[in-house]
Amino acid sequence: MAPQRLRRRHQPLIFPSSHPTPKFQNQNITVSPSLSCSKYITDKTYTVDWVDLAIIDLSLFGVPGGKEKLAAQLYHAIKNIGFIYVINFGLTQEEIDAQYDIAQSLFSLPDEEKLPFIADLDKGEYMGYKPFGLREVKPGVPENTEVYNIPKFGPGGVKRPHPQVLLDHWAAIEQFSEHIHYEIVEKLFKLFAIVLELPENYFCDFHKYEEKDSSYLRYMKYHARTPEHNQALDSIGLKGHSDFGSLTLLFRQPITALQVRTPKGGW
Repeated sequence: MAPQRLRRRHQPLIFPSSHPTPKFQNQNITVSPSLSCSKYITDKTYTVDWVDLAIIDLSLFGVPGGKEKLAAQLYHAIKNIGFIYVINFGLTQEEIDAQYDIAQSLFSLPDEEKLPFIADLDKGEYMGYKPFGLREVKPGVPENTEVYNIPKFGPGGVKRPHPQVLLDHWAAIEQFSEHIHYEIVEKLFKLFAIVLELPENYFCDFHKYEEKDSSYLRYMKYHARTPEHNQALDSIGLKGHSDFGSLTLLFRQPITALQVRTPKGGW
C-alpha cells in the first residue's frame, strides 16, 4: 500500500503523536483504513541512524510552570535541530486513523470523480485536488504525490466544492481541523512567543482561525516509483527544502522516510 501523509500547514516541523516515543524520525501516522501497523510493517533488515528529537508534552501546558518548561525544551530543539515531536494533544489514535480512512476513500476514487475538484495551480490556488504525475521533478520523471488540500472551516476558509466522499464526513473533518488549531497550533505559537520574550498571544493574533489565510489540512498519497525513476533520482523521494508557512504539522506512520539535516551538515 502506498504511504500517505496527513498534514496541517499553518502558513521547525512538528510531529504530533498520540504515543510517547523518545527517539523517532518518521512524520506520518497509520496509513490503512483496515490494517493495523503490525500487518504491513516488517522488521528492518538494515541499520537506521535515528535522530533524537525533543518531545513536547502538551499535557504540561496548563500546569504551573509547564509552559516555561516546554518553552525551554522548544528553544533547545529549534536551536539545535529544527524539529520537535509532540505528544498528548487531545486526539486519540482512532480519531487520527479515521482521517486516514477518509483520505484512502478519496484517493481510491476514479480520476473522473476527482478531476472536477482540481486546484487552479497556475493561478497559485492550492485548495482542492492535485493529481499524481501532474508535473515532472526531472525530465521524464513525474512527481509521485497525489494531494487534496482542505481549507479552514468557517469565515476564514476558502469556499469551494468538494467530493461527496469528503462531504459525507464533513463534520468529523471540521472537528479535526479546529482541534488541531486550538489545541495544538495555538499552544505551540504561545510557546514560541515565550521563547522570543513576546506577549503570549503575539503569534496567535496573526493566525486566527476565523480570519482568511492559506492554512489547510492536507491529505497526501505517495505513489510508488519505478526502479528506473528511483535510479534517475538517486533514490531520493523529495529533496531538502523549507516549507513556506509558519508551522507544518505531520502525523506519523511507522515508515522510515523523512531525513533531518543536523547543524553539522549530516543527514
